[in-house]
Amino acid sequence: MSADARKAGIGGLALRWAGASLSDGGTLAYIAARSYGPVSREIGIVAHGPDSRRLTTRLVDLLQDWNHIRPARPIITAHHAGTPDADLG
Repeated sequence: MSADARKAGIGGLALRWAGASLSDGGTLAYIAARSYGPVSREIGIVAHGPDSRRLTTRLVDLLQDWNHIRPARPIITAHHAGTPDADLG
């Protein structure tokens, strides 16, 4: 993603997904992210090529499938040092 594209608010690669993308013939679709407010990011799909609409739909379908079948998210709970074991439950 060029600096001009980022300045225009188009967004950059969604690094959390390590540049996840699909390609088919002369078409490429990838997950992108851009700032959405001071602390949030908005993700979307950017596609280039003659079959970009179809490949975008395919990537959306794959992401929705992943969202339904992925393992449960880990739960992390933090406690102050010295919290009694009885209070950790």
